[in-house]
Amino acid sequence: MPLDLTLPSHAPELGGWDNYNADDASFALYTLIPSDRDQLKEIADRLEKKWMQDSDYENTHLVRVAPNAEFTDRTLQDILEAHIALDKEVTPPQEGQAADGDIHWYARAFIVLVDEDWEDGEGLLFVYADDDEEDEFRLRSFRFKGREGYSFLSSLSFGDITLQEAEDNRDDDGVGEEGED
Repeated sequence: MPLDLTLPSHAPELGGWDNYNADDASFALYTLIPSDRDQLKEIADRLEKKWMQDSDYENTHLVRVAPNAEFTDRTLQDILEAHIALDKEVTPPQEGQAADGDIHWYARAFIVLVDEDWEDGEGLLFVYADDDEEDEFRLRSFRFKGREGYSFLSSLSFGDITLQEAEDNRDDDGVGEEGED
């Protein structure tokens, strides 16, 4: 049975986090295929291995397994709803901080394991809400290979690229149409 990767066209519920600091935020990892928490943890560890080796972020994770991550025999819509409801682990602002506080889960984007061939195949799906003014949190998604994930995930984390640029900079064979109507 094929996976149900349909999404609504927009998800404004993923917005409202612009005035929060996301420097310590992690991308949530979910699964639509049979996987146990240890397998998901291994995927998260491999996606962020270089992050942990090459940076001073030993206490900040690039990717973490979502608390409620296993959605076998369910839909991408179910994961979207869980991600909207996910406690973003907001901490109060530090003295003198202009932001409303810190969030520890990226609110507008998440990763889904959709195929066992996640490292060299395109078994990972990146889902995000585009905050272009005219799109107003239009949902988009594309598949990617685990071995190439660190590059764009870390660039997103550092603010070097936008969510839309992450998709635009992908090879033509790596872009999916799952989030489009």
